[in-house]
Amino acid sequence: MKQRLKFFRVGSKTYFHHQNGILIRKNRLRQSALNIFTILVVAGGFFGSYQYGFPALQSASYFRAKDVASQNIVSAEQEPNEPVQAPIIKEDELLKFALKQKIASFPASKDWSVYAYDLSSDRTVNINETEEYDAASLYKLFLLEALENKVAFNEWEHTYVDGKSLRVCAELMLQVNDDPCSESLAEHLNWEFIDQFNRQSGFEKTSLAGLEGRKTTAVEVGELFIRLKKGHTLSDNARRFVFDALYQQAYSKGISKGCGDCRTAVKAGELSGISHDGGIVTHGGKSYVLVVMSQGGSFEQISEITKLVDGRFGSQKPAL
Repeated sequence: MKQRLKFFRVGSKTYFHHQNGILIRKNRLRQSALNIFTILVVAGGFFGSYQYGFPALQSASYFRAKDVASQNIVSAEQEPNEPVQAPIIKEDELLKFALKQKIASFPASKDWSVYAYDLSSDRTVNINETEEYDAASLYKLFLLEALENKVAFNEWEHTYVDGKSLRVCAELMLQVNDDPCSESLAEHLNWEFIDQFNRQSGFEKTSLAGLEGRKTTAVEVGELFIRLKKGHTLSDNARRFVFDALYQQAYSKGISKGCGDCRTAVKAGELSGISHDGGIVTHGGKSYVLVVMSQGGSFEQISEITKLVDGRFGSQKPAL
């Protein structure tokens, strides 16, 4: 016959007699009640958070921002519909007056045209800028865009004229005024095609195939250099190639001598009685385009003109 266990309670603990001694056991009923109470408290907290706390968080700015952002995702970047605005160009009257005085001090019976454009402020100076001159070697600049239009830049190295690649010819005509190379290159393109292409590009007064010789103006040479500087003409690789050649001119006169401690990407034109120079001048952190064309002038006089322009556009503070 199984012996019945005798037990007694002390506080919250229950003790019972066993043949090997007194053992303790927890109050199962009370423990169960505590477990049920804990579960109810946790469940109530979760329910309250779900009903009241989470909706409040959803209304917070962080969640609203994420929701708005998710609704405005665009699959691809769209091109802007607005056209690029032309810069507001202002004539620098003070510099223009100083240049006219300088030109008036030169010996008479000479024709001068000056075009200057400050790439930092869009200020400009125009003196007889639309007057037509014999282009001299400046015409070589107007072969470049037509050339790349007809032959891709990566093919210049593999296309030959008179035993030289188009790349070598273009480099020679820009660096050392190699006339045979530029003539061969232009004939390869066709002079009429070059003129037609330039007219379509907006260079209406530049003519290379006319009976009156190769003509251009200071303002159109200046516009060509502005497009080069701003990346509006030629592919990126062709543009870099042209600048590398122009930066390595074989002479130092005219603009390069007049701007002093500067870096120039320039092209000169020189014939009997003709002295032209044009390009991009970088002086410190500022850059400007300058084109000076003359009938009867000299490169020393072009240097004097450059000093005035550089004092205004190439210095941190206006010199005039």
